[in-house]
Amino acid sequence: MRHLKVERRFAAEHLGLARASWQRTARRGRELRDEYEALYRRLRARLLALALLAVAMVVAAELAVLVSV
Repeated sequence: MRHLKVERRFAAEHLGLARASWQRTARRGRELRDEYEALYRRLRARLLALALLAVAMVVAAELAVLVSV
């Protein structure tokens, strides 16, 4: 009978530890996802700004050529 209590207690403690471990893993996964999403948004904004700057420079160069002709 005592043997069963020990087994049940061990199983309950093991299950609790496993649950806590999975919760930490899930929480860290959410943290990483949030960090990467923020980084991606900043990178995308920079890329868009660079593309707009490049287009503006090409348009300015074209205008300069047209005005000089």
